[in-house]
Amino acid sequence: MRSPMRTKAKDDIPHVAQDALKQLGAKLREARIQRGWTQREFAQRVGVHESTLVRLEAGDAGVTTAVLACALNALGGLQGFCEPQLHPKVGGALIETAIPRRRVGGVRIPRRLNLEAYPQLKQLAWNRTTKDIDAEDALSLYERNWRFVDVDALSDKEAKLIDRLKKKFGHGVLNV
Repeated sequence: MRSPMRTKAKDDIPHVAQDALKQLGAKLREARIQRGWTQREFAQRVGVHESTLVRLEAGDAGVTTAVLACALNALGGLQGFCEPQLHPKVGGALIETAIPRRRVGGVRIPRRLNLEAYPQLKQLAWNRTTKDIDAEDALSLYERNWRFVDVDALSDKEAKLIDRLKKKFGHGVLNV
């Protein structure tokens, strides 16, 4: 059963705001499609269930602002709101406004990465029992825990790895 307060709050949203939410949802959907992501892939990147993403793309006023912020972040659209400190070792801007190419040629990364070779990644994977990690999982760890990465302490090797991971799995975007 829905809370009457919650339903009333949705009903009180002005039509202009409802239209804006629908337009925003349509733009999010368009950006997702341009990147070649399915709803399931985008939902995983945002960290929500697929049905929540469907509601977001439909402009449902009941979707929280946190979900909206996560969706914008996954698309690289939070740049104007909160720009991260950029560092040249990480390959320039962490969030790029241009829609990345779907396929990047020449980017070779081993399937499994030895944590000993990448000190910052090793710290982020402190709770893992294995000595190696899947490359795509490594990118996810960097993105989710970027606030703990000491960018100044990154070795050139690890900075290049982050850049290659970003190009291969992140469609050219590091979602931090």
